[in-house]
Amino acid sequence: VTHSILIAALKPSHASVIELSETVKSKDKDEISSTTGILLSCGGAVNVIGENAYTVYKISVTVQNGKPLHLPEEAFPSGCRFTVLRRYSEFREMEKWIAKKLPTVKLPPLPSRQWRNQIDMAVVNERKKEFDTWLRAASSHLGLLNDDHMRHFLKLDESHEL
Repeated sequence: VTHSILIAALKPSHASVIELSETVKSKDKDEISSTTGILLSCGGAVNVIGENAYTVYKISVTVQNGKPLHLPEEAFPSGCRFTVLRRYSEFREMEKWIAKKLPTVKLPPLPSRQWRNQIDMAVVNERKKEFDTWLRAASSHLGLLNDDHMRHFLKLDESHEL
């Protein structure tokens, strides 16, 4: 297991960013969904330290074939990879949207809400694993990935030209 920490000032003396990355051997092979042509995973986390500390999770999006999702080839060329940053609350909002608007889509539960120790490395790494499981399950649902809210959540509504 390898840990790397990067500290950079956001606002002088108000907040700093701590990037936490951990190399973990995955039990699952990184496979692109043949249904959607996409692989989603949680590739890391960034702790923002300040008056209101919080963690931002890195969603790694790999587009192998944008045709099943009707993604324009020029905006999402084969092999396109990009990162989306999302807070826990944004995952929770997306989960609520899915439950309300797409009740037939069943995904693993998100990690439980933590009010204390939310930026503790052990808590962050456990959450990261659970978000990874959730994202990998989501990557196989064509209807979910074609939903406008999910496309916005994953920034599939923006161009990612190489």
